[in-house]
Amino acid sequence: MTLLLKKSCSPSRVEIGFHSYEFHGPLAEYVLDLIRGAQNARELILTFNALKLLTRLDDTRIPTYSKLKSLHLDSCCCNTWKYVTSWLTKSPQLETIVFNEGIADTCRTEHEHEWRPSMELAPFSSNVKTIEVHRFEGGKMELLLLNYLLENAGVLKRLILYKCGTMTMEEELEVSKELLMLPKTSTYCTIELK
Repeated sequence: MTLLLKKSCSPSRVEIGFHSYEFHGPLAEYVLDLIRGAQNARELILTFNALKLLTRLDDTRIPTYSKLKSLHLDSCCCNTWKYVTSWLTKSPQLETIVFNEGIADTCRTEHEHEWRPSMELAPFSSNVKTIEVHRFEGGKMELLLLNYLLENAGVLKRLILYKCGTMTMEEELEVSKELLMLPKTSTYCTIELK
């Protein structure tokens, strides 16, 4: 698979994923090789397990994606956000980022209750115009991450939040109020809760 990607002229869409992951052996290096081989992709889809494996490696090893327009991630947790921001800074043409399974997975870190994205993640400058978040629940961690994204995404036009099916009308109303209070760098950004 690595050789196939390295020999490919310009793959349009590349999906890299694993159903399970191990934390021993060279599997993280293989994922990095696949990601490097996909440098010319216009659309990149990464499963949570592939992204989680990359946390074993230095994020500076992620290459520049000069043609990437759309990045799809299954889900993220505190440990993987450093790599997400690396993609945002190393993808100058990136216009759309989609979180298929939410932006704050239930994975836990030792200091998660103290984790503040705006203070711990590097600022980024990007051309991202649309961010989609599926399975949005309106939790504290999700709102902190949205705050971080809105503070940094200077040309963002649409933040689309697809609420999870268990959100009540009262919860939706409360979350809507909190979303309206989030500061936005982009003056053109609209927030849609669907």
